Amino acid sequence: MKKAWIAVCLLFAFGCSVSALGADDAKKGKKDPPADGSTITITGMMAVKAKDAKADIVCRMTSGNQKMDPVYNLVATGELATKIQSMRENGDRVKVTGKVTGDNIEVASIERVVYMKK
Repeated sequence: MKKAWIAVCLLFAFGCSVSALGADDAKKGKKDPPADGSTITITGMMAVKAKDAKADIVCRMTSGNQKMDPVYNLVATGELATKIQSMRENGDRVKVTGKVTGDNIEVASIERVVYMKK
């Protein structure tokens, strides 16, 4: 009986330590949002803008491939806005660099990303 009780206690302790390690890993994977006014570069696919978006917002883009990654509005005007819209319609994967303000990125440059197949 004593051996069985020790085995149960060890299994419980092991289970608690594994779940604690998982919680630490989740904290490590979570990134802090960039500070307003900082310049960032993100790579990904673009999506249509929200129906109630302002006129200078061209489209939306996530900062990663996870569901919890932030979604940013890409802000541009003129030729840059036309280029972004064309790339979005073509389904291009892009790399965007710009200044962050809240949920918006004021786009400074955009380029198509091409991955070579092995």
